[in-house]
Amino acid sequence: MRRIVNLTIIAFFATAIFFAGCSKDSDDDSDNPGIATATTLSPNFVGETTATIKGEVNAGNLETTVTFEYGETTDYGTTVDADPNTVSGSSATSVTANLTGLTVGTTYHYRVVVNSVEVVYGADISFVTDEEGVVNLQDKQDIIDLYNDEYMASYFGSVEWTGNTANCVPGTISDEAQQKTLQRINYYRTMVGLPDVTHFDDALNAKCQQGALMMYANGALSHEPPTTWSCYTAGGADAAGHSNIATNTGSAAIDLYVGDNGVSSGGHRRWILYPPTKSMGHGAASSYSMLWTFGGVQLEPPVNPPEFVAWPTNGYVPSNLIPAYWSFSVGAADFSNTSVTMTDNSGGNISVSLQTIVNGYGDNTIVWIPDLSYSYWNTDETTVDVKVENVSLNGETKNYEYSVISVVIP
Repeated sequence: MRRIVNLTIIAFFATAIFFAGCSKDSDDDSDNPGIATATTLSPNFVGETTATIKGEVNAGNLETTVTFEYGETTDYGTTVDADPNTVSGSSATSVTANLTGLTVGTTYHYRVVVNSVEVVYGADISFVTDEEGVVNLQDKQDIIDLYNDEYMASYFGSVEWTGNTANCVPGTISDEAQQKTLQRINYYRTMVGLPDVTHFDDALNAKCQQGALMMYANGALSHEPPTTWSCYTAGGADAAGHSNIATNTGSAAIDLYVGDNGVSSGGHRRWILYPPTKSMGHGAASSYSMLWTFGGVQLEPPVNPPEFVAWPTNGYVPSNLIPAYWSFSVGAADFSNTSVTMTDNSGGNISVSLQTIVNGYGDNTIVWIPDLSYSYWNTDETTVDVKVENVSLNGETKNYEYSVISVVIP
């Protein structure tokens, strides 16, 4: 599978603070100037020669002007006005700037700058512009091409299972079934900016074959199969306890796991999209399959992980893959006080139903159901804006914003 990457972000945001004048006491008027902050955020978009960079400013009731510095080193060298260029008041304001004329495949550094009584600098963040031929996940045509080249190409027919239930033979499945199942997994991982799962582990595959045989022989799914089951093996039971399981096979089963409709934890999806995963196991028997996703798999944290993993993801998404249950994941985040709001093309509010927070499946995640029908996405470039606010992470409270845009594949 060709390597397809999202924008590369090398640093996370940080906030700079300065105090103007004397410190306030509890009797001070809240309109008095005192504190301004400058926070550099990850880019909204990175292409081959363009980028949209982002920051957040709280003027602390001061009159401020806001710019960005950027360049190929932390000496920067170029300044561009932020939009908006002036910020006042005491609430957090999002600011952006569009950069053009960048060099393909080059690292750039930037930071937000607040100019007022004193100059306040946000922390440095860097990104790498796309190389020629790399898929840009914010580009509609690239998403269409990715869908046709990777998603559609991962369809296949029978898994060509060689086993049987009469003699409890686990058998094997074809190399094509294995390769195309892995290709479908990596299509979804690419869509959210994660590196590929590189391979299926042979030892795990063998146990998954035993587990799939057990499910097929008993006509049931279980993560804790009883020893009284037909064709029971300890290896198959081990696989059942570490796997996503389905009454479908191959790439079609991967669609079921990522869709995860009706699963309030989003657990199957979370294991497919767990950032460090580098290996899995896979087996199938007739119409039953098993995907070993955790425990005993190879893990390797991404060098440049995305700021968050959401499905549907930030940007263009094929309309037929937008699920009923949405999810947003950040490792080690606390979502217990988090709110989710969604607005439609006209700015109207979309009601959401938050699901109970369940940790323990990959990264910590919040799951919700928007009040939308499947037909809602049938119009090309239908856009929904999402805000995930009041997320506790590493002692800080963070807010996130992103947009999902439907693509009706021609």
